[in-house]
Amino acid sequence: MIAEQGLSGQVAYVRAHLAELVLGAGDPARAQRLLDATLADLAAQPAPSVQAWCLLLRADARLRLVGPDDAADDVAAARREGAACGNLWQQALADHIAGRIAQARGDLNQAAALLRRALVLRVEAGYRPDAADSLEALASVHAARREDAAAARLLAAAAAVWDEIGWCRRPVDQADHEAGERTVRDRLGDDAVAATLAEARAAGADASLAAAATAANRTPAHRTPHTPEGWDGLTPLERDVVRLVAQGLSNPEIARRLFMARATVKVHLTHVFAKLGIASRAELAAEAGRREHLGTSS
Repeated sequence: MIAEQGLSGQVAYVRAHLAELVLGAGDPARAQRLLDATLADLAAQPAPSVQAWCLLLRADARLRLVGPDDAADDVAAARREGAACGNLWQQALADHIAGRIAQARGDLNQAAALLRRALVLRVEAGYRPDAADSLEALASVHAARREDAAAARLLAAAAAVWDEIGWCRRPVDQADHEAGERTVRDRLGDDAVAATLAEARAAGADASLAAAATAANRTPAHRTPHTPEGWDGLTPLERDVVRLVAQGLSNPEIARRLFMARATVKVHLTHVFAKLGIASRAELAAEAGRREHLGTSS
């Protein structure tokens, strides 16, 4: 990202990091001012992936300051800016923030679908701290639905991750987390919550994350009504992955060819299978070959 647009893009990247730290520390108003100034500078010398990140950070700040509508505008703009970049971390962040926006609007089904999608992507790509954030956000949705056992399992999985990696949630999220956890404890009882937490800690972070991602993948609401369908819905990077699969390349070979991690190739294929309704790599290769033979582009 930092090499994207010379000195201007690099300065904006550093300022975005500063805004992220300020926001995480609990000062969304100051973070928004920093991001407003950075985005104004980037308007003259665009750097799409940096702009997308700044817009997502500002959406987070605006959600806390003024509510979901302005935040939703920033998420939509970030998706447009980042569409051609294929940045999976940003895609997951956009889904995560969009899920919190949906929850703020009272659309708990849409919130759960978006947060599950963010969780799956983050787990499969190895973004463990971000995955813990998604677990806690999804727990909040389950608690709002009074699905307290599910909320407790997600909170316990997040705690197992935080414990193992030696990190903690952002201070800006602490008060909401404590209020949500207290609600679940009041309804389930301390002993039940403690037992769930002990089970997650005994299983470990990786097992807890894998179980949560598997459960999310099995939930029909994992994909939202707004997810593009069919070949037209594939991103440029997903099309590149499909092309290389059709050529017979393995995931490690595709990763080397496209300069990405093997886990990232796997995430792209997961999205491709979901969008196309295809169940296997062989089926994907056959269909891609058929379409190429017919000269079909969409």
